[in-house]
Amino acid sequence: MQSKPIGQSLAAVLLWRTLATLALQLARMPPFLLVGSALLIGAALGSVVERRTLADDPRR
Repeated sequence: MQSKPIGQSLAAVLLWRTLATLALQLARMPPFLLVGSALLIGAALGSVVERRTLADDPRR
């Protein structure tokens, strides 16, 4: 039972490491372009997931 929290903590460290690497590589881009791009990508992914969820909904 001890391996699950350790795995989750290692995954969190890996995610933060990836975020820091991306932040350093994208430091030259304008901040509002980065925020707008992130919001656009997040909205697109969210709409795809929501559309699949609605398509699999047995109540429809």
